[in-house]
Amino acid sequence: MFLGEPDKWLVSERFTLADIDLTILLERLNVIGMDERAWGNSKRPCIAKFWNRVRQRPSYKAATPSAFFHVKTMLQGITFLAF
Repeated sequence: MFLGEPDKWLVSERFTLADIDLTILLERLNVIGMDERAWGNSKRPCIAKFWNRVRQRPSYKAATPSAFFHVKTMLQGITFLAF
């Protein structure tokens, strides 16, 4: 990431496949609760800034399931296993 250049993404001014790839990894870490361990508490400030910035993108908001979706899916799996 370009340090000191907040208007740029990983490799350029445009959001690229590299940014999508990192976003997928960070989203998965977030879903399983590893976000604080991986980049929280100022451990990796550039990753934290990237994560906060990417979460503001309309495309991220439209494509990413909510926490409710994950809980609902988990409960459906538990219900399926119970029968």
